[in-house]
Amino acid sequence: MGDLVGKLGLDWRLLLAQVVNFGILLGVLTWAVYKPLLKVMGERRATIERGLNDAAAAQQKLASFEVFQREQLQEFRKKTDAMLTEATRLAEQMKKESAARAADQAVKIVQQAKLTIASEREQMLQELRGELADLVAAAAGKVVAGQDISPDQHRKLVAAAITALKQ
Repeated sequence: MGDLVGKLGLDWRLLLAQVVNFGILLGVLTWAVYKPLLKVMGERRATIERGLNDAAAAQQKLASFEVFQREQLQEFRKKTDAMLTEATRLAEQMKKESAARAADQAVKIVQQAKLTIASEREQMLQELRGELADLVAAAAGKVVAGQDISPDQHRKLVAAAITALKQ
């Protein structure tokens, strides 16, 4: 092999020195550049993987939140529909109750008016009878004034006239 190196024009001592220099340079570059570079690249890879995992988790959370949101929206719509139905039912019930109260009140007002009219009619009839009795008594007094009638007979005639008027 020494002949081969000699024929190529290489000095084996120089070649050995260059191999040693290359080894030292390779060792220094590995220690000073390659290892820190691998470390930085590993950290970056871990950061990127963590970011991808976080993005996937966020995507899953977003999907589950959208499902939850849809469920909540459907539940809210059901509740609002139920509330609207209940409010409509209560409004109809209140309307019926108001109508019933108004009808009852109208009946009471009509009954009260009838009672008032009946009592006023009775009062007017009593007043009319009283005035008529006075008129009959006055007329009978004028008719009887010309005749000789005892006060007792006068009362009997007046009472008979009043009785005839009441019938």
